[in-house]
Amino acid sequence: MRVSRVLNYALAAVVIAYYTAGSLVSTFQCTPVRKAWNKSVPGRCIDNDLFRLTNGYINILTSMWIIVLPFPALLQVKQQPKEVLQLMGLISLGVM
Repeated sequence: MRVSRVLNYALAAVVIAYYTAGSLVSTFQCTPVRKAWNKSVPGRCIDNDLFRLTNGYINILTSMWIIVLPFPALLQVKQQPKEVLQLMGLISLGVM
């Protein structure tokens, strides 16, 4: 159970840190900032395609982490092994 608790806190820290950073990047994606909505202003912006691709990969990884998170705790449950495996199978359907 301690492992699950540590993984929960680690996931929360990763999600908070990443989405804070992502929000800041989205807000300040251009120099000067007003270039983001007014393309005629001279300046430069980040590559949004690369940012979106990276954002997608991180979303997939954190989603997989959330799906796998209850497995260590479920493996320690003193129920019928068949029931635990069925529950883990149902949770795994979240991958789809």
